[in-house]
Amino acid sequence: MSELDGRVCTICGIWKSRQEMTKCSSYADDMYSWCKRCNSEKRKKNKKDQRAKGLCINCNRPHLKGNDFCAYHLIGDHARRKNARDDRRDRGSCISCDQPHAEGKVYCQYHLIENRTAVENLNNSRKEESLCQKCGQPACGGILCLRCSVLNNFSNIVRSTLLGRGKSKNSKSWVIFVDYTKKDLIDHVDYWKEIQGLNGDPVEIHHINYRSESLWKEPGDSEWRGLWSLSNLLPLTKSSHNAVHREDYTSLHPEVRRHILKMRGRDDVSMSEMP
Repeated sequence: MSELDGRVCTICGIWKSRQEMTKCSSYADDMYSWCKRCNSEKRKKNKKDQRAKGLCINCNRPHLKGNDFCAYHLIGDHARRKNARDDRRDRGSCISCDQPHAEGKVYCQYHLIENRTAVENLNNSRKEESLCQKCGQPACGGILCLRCSVLNNFSNIVRSTLLGRGKSKNSKSWVIFVDYTKKDLIDHVDYWKEIQGLNGDPVEIHHINYRSESLWKEPGDSEWRGLWSLSNLLPLTKSSHNAVHREDYTSLHPEVRRHILKMRGRDDVSMSEMP
């Protein structure tokens, strides 16, 4: 068999055909020195080693908590996808393919019908079974489960906070704006709900030190991190949330009241004696 039809992989030492070798235009014969199988195993091992070291799987920078990428590659990957969609939109093409988009839409007729039909069928199916529209778990008095309701509420709060200072999430996940993951937030909420005996009740996220009081200038600065730290967030029922804004702490669980007073630097005894 001709050498042009394949070569020996330098990792496994086995002769492989051209179809089994990794393509690489930098080589004269367009074949890299590793076969596809060895190349895939090597990449998987490298990613596993990077994760174990707490590094981004694309570089040697520390990865973001709860993510495989550093901030640069996480945002960069999002930006590349967004740029590709924007480019297709500018050319009058469907943002999912290169076919002409339907009039007044960003999708071609095929993807428009396909996406709409798939979403409608899924939502109708979940609605009939009283399931959460986002995750498919049992819903709680609406279209979302308690977990997704908290996450959706939190995302809206982050968005409105940024808009209040003339900034935007730019369709990014709120996770990249804080120092914890979705799981960390849910665990924190569940902890305080259990203390208050609210395990099956809907809650709202309360900022102990109010957003209006924060002097943050850019997401990620010290003021921003303090505002969005888990210790500054508490899940409260709507009635308790309204009461706290009126500085009426009498109906709160003692542990919740102590935590709020500690975070706001106020005296527990004097507050308990307030009318």
